Amino acid sequence: MLLYLADESLTAVLADEGTQAEELERRRVAAEALAGVRRAVGELGPRRKDTVEKWYVRHLQRAVDAADVWLDLVRSEQGLVVRGRLWLDLARQYAGYSPDGQAASQAAGWALRAAEDLKAAVGASVLPDDERCRIWLDVADAVEIEQFLRHGDRMSEALLDAVGHARRAARDDVGLILECLVRIGGIHNERYERTGELHDLERAIAAWTDAVPLLDEDDSLRSDLLATLGIGWLQRAVRPDSADDVVNRAIDVLRLAVEESPPDYPLLPMRRRHLADAYVMRYDLTHVLTDLYEADWLLAEAARGSEDAVLRAECLSGRGRVASMLYERTEVIAHLHKAIEFFSQAIEHAEEAGDNALVAAALMGRGQARELQGRPSTARSDYEHAGRLTADRDRPLRRHISRLSPETADE
Repeated sequence: MLLYLADESLTAVLADEGTQAEELERRRVAAEALAGVRRAVGELGPRRKDTVEKWYVRHLQRAVDAADVWLDLVRSEQGLVVRGRLWLDLARQYAGYSPDGQAASQAAGWALRAAEDLKAAVGASVLPDDERCRIWLDVADAVEIEQFLRHGDRMSEALLDAVGHARRAARDDVGLILECLVRIGGIHNERYERTGELHDLERAIAAWTDAVPLLDEDDSLRSDLLATLGIGWLQRAVRPDSADDVVNRAIDVLRLAVEESPPDYPLLPMRRRHLADAYVMRYDLTHVLTDLYEADWLLAEAARGSEDAVLRAECLSGRGRVASMLYERTEVIAHLHKAIEFFSQAIEHAEEAGDNALVAAALMGRGQARELQGRPSTARSDYEHAGRLTADRDRPLRRHISRLSPETADE
């Protein structure tokens, strides 16, 4: 109730059109206060039948109007920061919804105004380093929103430039350095996923590597950052120009991420699957059997701990591939029986999830295992079923089907 009274009283002061110095100063003070009061009123939520979003947006716009008066009366860097952050919060209302048409254009315009105000403020005054860093991070948010809404791009040079300014302003503030490094890593990783340029992946890995030591060992965010870094190393390891020791780095970091994840953490099964992938990758390089056994145990735990049908299917298919590799190495027929069993279970879970591509992949794996078992007829049936689920029948699949005569009986 007091906020509403403050809003009314300060608005009345703002309406005073006196030109005396004392009156102008009173209006300036009222405008400065009113920008904060109207934001707070918006955050309280609607009193009437308005939706929360409409109420919030309307009062943020009223807060911008107050900031406009403030800046008309006196050019203030603090006023630019306040107005810039109000524009940014208006733009953020739409950032997660990918709006179309006029709403997107309006939100992009708000973000652009936010960036302009904030850059003008940080460039025109001597502010404490931590405040400069936070302003540059807000500039980065504004640039990201504007670029995404206009161009679908979250990785522009302007965004990297803003985060770079923030990193330099962070000086020795560990929390701000961490935030900047994580942000830099994410931008470069997204660029790598879009372009495949190795230098972006290496910059992402470098930023995350620098960020890890800044977290205490008992910090709940540490396992998340380790998992992100481990996946970065895994992406580096799959490239043909990768050194053999890169997969060892992926394993070391992903193992830490798994060990430091709480037992009931929802992302733990996915992390175990990634670590299993790294062990299989290392087996391909070193042919050390213990890597396959490690991978199989991890995939079993991941499948057991996940409620997601897709992830369970992926893990069971992974166990099928590991069992097939064990058979090819040891010639122990029990491994081949297990491979067929795992692929069959994977097919069930993939069908439950409605993922035809995953069903087809498991059918291919089971077909190959059945071939090794001396059952060409059932293998061909799996391949044909996979082909019916695959829009583009790839050449390997056609080769598998054509190689097996339909008249060939199972042994």
